[in-house]
Amino acid sequence: MKVIIKDEKIMIRHLRDCRNDYSLLMMWLSDLDVCEYYERRTKPFSYEMVLEKFQERARGLDPVAVGIIEYEKYPIGFVQFYETETDEYHECDVIDRSKFIRSYGMDIVIGDKNYWNRGIGSHTIVLLSEYLFSEKKAELLLIAPQTWNKRAIRCYEKCGFRKLKIIKDMELHDDEYRDGVLMAKTI
Repeated sequence: MKVIIKDEKIMIRHLRDCRNDYSLLMMWLSDLDVCEYYERRTKPFSYEMVLEKFQERARGLDPVAVGIIEYEKYPIGFVQFYETETDEYHECDVIDRSKFIRSYGMDIVIGDKNYWNRGIGSHTIVLLSEYLFSEKKAELLLIAPQTWNKRAIRCYEKCGFRKLKIIKDMELHDDEYRDGVLMAKTI
């Protein structure tokens, strides 16, 4: 098991190319309450859809890295992170990208609802931010929750991200485009 980063409570480890890890993703992403926050509520993920989206990532063939979040050794969700291209988030009108050599985008899904509203998402975001700043030499972190996801926005603000702008029609969610709020954190 390849550990990305850990502390006394939380470990983020790389997604493995195995049935057990794909089954975890399917369990979380087939829960309609979780799907409300991740891509689509009306079309939960099947095992085949999980493989299609995550297998190349698990094998290191995709630039998006996926990490399983374990809380006290129990898997509860996942994070994703990747090096971003300039203006990938339409940020150049609010950020002088010439000041930042390396930037990363990230997101988080707490898939086990028993762990919602317990501060674990915030703890995980802080831990992942530390990893990206120290190990990946990131100078800028970007995240873009949908505007209606007030809980995520509060979590990211608590972790040091600040709102920069609204991105119109940022993400397709249940066959409808939704706005996102671009948020950033610097070292």
